Amino acid sequence: METRIKTQFGPIRYERSTNFPLQDGSFLSQSIKEAFIYLNASLSKLKNGEIDESLVNYLFNDDKEPLQILENLIEKFKNKELICKKERAYSDSEGNADTSVLASVSEGGEIKIYNAFFNTKEIKDNRAGVIIHEASHLAGLEGESNANETTANPNSAEAVKNFCLCACGKLSLEEINREKESPENSKDEESTYRPDQPRAPKGQSDGGQWVSEGGGNGKSSKGKDKEGTSNSDAGETPNENTSNPGNNTNSKIDASDELKWKNIDDNPSLSNDEKREFMQAANDILEGKREDYANIQKGEVQYEEEKVWMSFNTLFKTPFQGRQTIILNLTYQEKDSDTGEETSFSKESIAFDAIEENGLIGIWRLTPIGGSTPYYYGTTLTTSIDVYAVEGPAKDSFQSFNSATTDNGWAYDAVVHASDIKYVVTGSNDNYNDSNGGPYKGGSVKNIPINKGKNPKKVFSRKIEFDGINTKADRMERTAADKYGHRMQVDK
Repeated sequence: METRIKTQFGPIRYERSTNFPLQDGSFLSQSIKEAFIYLNASLSKLKNGEIDESLVNYLFNDDKEPLQILENLIEKFKNKELICKKERAYSDSEGNADTSVLASVSEGGEIKIYNAFFNTKEIKDNRAGVIIHEASHLAGLEGESNANETTANPNSAEAVKNFCLCACGKLSLEEINREKESPENSKDEESTYRPDQPRAPKGQSDGGQWVSEGGGNGKSSKGKDKEGTSNSDAGETPNENTSNPGNNTNSKIDASDELKWKNIDDNPSLSNDEKREFMQAANDILEGKREDYANIQKGEVQYEEEKVWMSFNTLFKTPFQGRQTIILNLTYQEKDSDTGEETSFSKESIAFDAIEENGLIGIWRLTPIGGSTPYYYGTTLTTSIDVYAVEGPAKDSFQSFNSATTDNGWAYDAVVHASDIKYVVTGSNDNYNDSNGGPYKGGSVKNIPINKGKNPKKVFSRKIEFDGINTKADRMERTAADKYGHRMQVDK
């Protein structure tokens, strides 16, 4: 699978196998991005004479050696020459597993990424440095020593990694010397590899891979490193009323053991865990223990490029009884993670029918971020979600709908689900037909004005920030039941 990453030094393209979970794939992409930045920053400093000569002389024969190597490696990152494959753990030629190994290069030219690569709590090594080291092997540098030990052509992948980390302030010559002279110094961190840890010789089935002391069939090298909208936007409507819907008499329902949640309990879309969460949240809201409920989920859709989606379950008070219109205003902003420069901005407005139950509206798997627009690592996507309620069905609030169509790729799933009336878990549409107001309707209302006399009231608001690895979600909880098997890591 091809993955593209934006950086201040230009785009990166690399291939990775499809068995990386979303969070691991994101972490790998971030490590590759950092490695690319270190390479470019080191090259720039070298060309501008900003590198200490003692560093160059310690690691290489002259400054022309690293110059050529860095330029070669940078081209490999740009031209999709990095191919990463995920495997559980390293095994030597005799089938012995070593779960502390981070990465290796196969004879076929792939970078094998093992589970230990993602264990940052116990193994502290700079992952960008690991990527630089393995990429250097791909470029033909077979050596593992801290510095080149030959006066001929440069041969040490470890020397290239050390040079970049030192040039970027992530490592010092003193630290390299300490590791070289006293490898026992790192015994207090047994799970972290030491630069003197042996590797199996290249050419063997386990060649170039990190091994334990005495590993690699007893033939270890002298290895050193292991490493929406116009006037349809309810948020902009002049007659918007943002009064607290909790002030409505509907919020005074006595939440007791007799309180029934028939439509939540009978909803076939919900798992038993989700039903319990919805009903507990509903009672908590009515008893004043919480303002509303938002339970976030995340999954991944992969096509030719990296794409993401995100959804959540939500429950909130409404000031209206019975059938009503829910308007969902979505705003998307992408910024370059390094420069903070805005790279895209878009909106979408969606409306659909709903019925309250006990003064609340429950929505299942609301999907503000769909998988129809490429997400590029190196950008931060901020999604603002504002929900409004309008008395009466959607057909009375809007003259028409762009059902199941939108020009905003992020909002595609949200529009499709709204047009299918997939969302609402409270109330029931069984008794709504053409004779008494028509069946449920929904879809995009971007650029479609709301009808006169309608008074939208804000009932729910959230903001979600996603940078490719971490998700910051405003007052959102983690889901207890996600049928897609992924869980979003939420920073509250």
